[in-house]
Order: sequence, then C-alpha cells, then structure tokens
Amino acid sequence: MAKTTTTKTTAPATDANQAQVPATTKKMEVALPFDYGEDSGAGTNDMSQQERGLPFLKILQPLSPEVVGPQGMVAGAKAGQFYNTGTGELFDRVTIVPACRIHAIQEWRPRKQGGGLVNQTVIAPGADYPDFYKAAMERCKAEGRKFGDFWTGEPKKEGSNELAETFQVFAVVLDEAQEPVGMVVVPFSSTAIQAYKKQYSRRIGQLRGAPPMFAFPITMATVQTSNDDGTWFTPVIEFPVENNPLKSALDPKSNAYRAGKELHGLVKGGHVKADEAAAESAREGGAAPAGETSAF
Repeated sequence: MAKTTTTKTTAPATDANQAQVPATTKKMEVALPFDYGEDSGAGTNDMSQQERGLPFLKILQPLSPEVVGPQGMVAGAKAGQFYNTGTGELFDRVTIVPACRIHAIQEWRPRKQGGGLVNQTVIAPGADYPDFYKAAMERCKAEGRKFGDFWTGEPKKEGSNELAETFQVFAVVLDEAQEPVGMVVVPFSSTAIQAYKKQYSRRIGQLRGAPPMFAFPITMATVQTSNDDGTWFTPVIEFPVENNPLKSALDPKSNAYRAGKELHGLVKGGHVKADEAAAESAREGGAAPAGETSAF
C-alpha cells in the first residue's frame, strides 16, 4: 500500500478564499549523513529520462481507484484531495512554484482497448492547434456531440483514439515555511484548464515587465462541481499572500525561487520529464465527465 502523509483534516475548499492556506507536507529530501566526495552520483548519473520521470500531483475524483479501490486504494484518501503518484502523499491544499509548462494535444487509447498514451503533440507558444485536432473539433460540432468529445475517428470505435488538450505544469512543492520539498507535474485538462488560464491571466495582467514563471508560488485547493452527468472536483488556484501576485512574489535569493529556476533548466534541457507510467492515472485529475469540457 502506498505511503501516505495527510494534511490537517479539513473539507476541500468550496470558496476561493479558502485556498490561501499553505500546504502541510512531509519532507521528501533530507541531508545525507556523509559526504561521498568523488563517488557522488555513481550509478545514477547515467539514468535515462524514463527513470527520472517526475510524479504527478493529481486531484482524486469520486471514482478514482485510490478512493474506491479495490486495487490501488490508499488509506485515508478522499475525493477532492491532491495525490502524489510518486510518494503516495495526500494534500487537502498544497503550495507549489510553477517552473514551466508543456501545452500539448494527447492521443489516448480507450481503456476498454488497453488504454495508454499513444502520442503527444506539443504546441509551441503562440501556435495554433494542429490540423488533426481542429478536424476532430469540427466533427464533434457537426455530429452534435458535447464539446470535448474529440476522437481521431468515429467515437468509441475500435482503432479510434481519444484526443485531449492538456497543460502539464512542472512545479516545486513547498512546505509551510515556503521551503522546497519535492518536484511534481500538475496536469490541467478538461475543465481544469479554466483555473490554470485564469491564474495565468491574473499574473500577466497585474504585473509589468516579464518576470519568470517561477517567481510566483500558487496555492491550490479544490471545489466540487456537479451536473446531470455526475460530480467531480476541479482546482481552485490563488496566490498565497492575500491572493496578490505582487505580495506573493519570491525573493530571487530564496530556496523556493532557486529550486524553481533549477527545475525550469532541467525540463528545458531535456534532463527530466513526466513519469509516463503514471500519466494515465493522472489523466482524470480535475476532469469533468467525458465530453464535458470548456471551450477556449
């Protein structure tokens, strides 16, 4: 069973103002008791990107296996919590430093056909959606299906795969003292994209110049959403200090800022990427029922 670290028990945030409480986490790294000198890194410095994959920080949904089992159930897990797929830790609220993001269209094999990520097409900054995705949107509209029910071919037919827009945010997890305690990938897809874009727009709209992404920590909680198709949880994102980006800005000399900058360099240099083995599990985090996404 996965190791878990729970926060102080509180209900998931149902109001934006509740998202200002910093995370409570267990330290994931400790100082080594010895200096290994010239032996440092031996046996690990040639590890592949696949072996260095960062875990996901996903939102548990009412039907997540970590919540309902029978396989994969995590003790104490509740819908609406954040779950670290690498450490098994649970958070009601968590503060992170976004370092960089990857915007992509992902192609998924349906779970009934074995599941798995088939392909990921990265969208460059300022670029339009790829033609195959625009064609899938047009088919969806012409056939009167709900926005977001995008497929490479005929929906739910063998050989046809699902298409989904996603923003993968590579981030540093902070503790209550705003000290870095680990690195994760936070996936924003489906209706969760709205929360991501709203936070990004506020930061860009209120500040002059071009500060780096890792200059601003954010605190995340969740809110429950329901409609005729079901109930799910989406992220609520705010800046930690009075929900003000300027007051929340990190000192460039702080460990949190330095960790964010380091992670940014690792991702851009191709040294780390998301843990592909956990990608499908993280796919549900913050997502609405199938075909119930928001148009942007």
